[in-house]
Amino acid sequence: MNISIDNRHAERLRRKVESGSYPTLDAAVDMALTLLDEHDERRSLAEDDLRAKIEEGVESARRGDYTDYTDETLPRLVEDVATRARERAGLREDRWA
Repeated sequence: MNISIDNRHAERLRRKVESGSYPTLDAAVDMALTLLDEHDERRSLAEDDLRAKIEEGVESARRGDYTDYTDETLPRLVEDVATRARERAGLREDRWA
C-alpha cells in the first residue's frame, strides 16, 4: 500500500530516523499509529466515563436527590468549593486573603 503525506510530515519523520530515534520510516510510522490507537482508546474510555456520570446524574435527579440553590445559598456553596480546593492544594486560608 502506498500512502502520501505532505512534505512537513515527511520531514518530521525523516528527522526522527536521522536522529536515531527510530531505525526506519516504517518504525516511526508504526509508533505514530500505536500512539494514535492509544489516544483513541483513552478518549473512548473518557467518553464512556462521562456518559456514565451523566446517566448517574440524571438518575439522581429523577430520584429527587439534588439540592436547589438560591441567590442566598449559592455564595456559601462557592466558598465551600473554594475552601476544599485550597485544602487539596495544601494552601492555607491566609494565603488567599
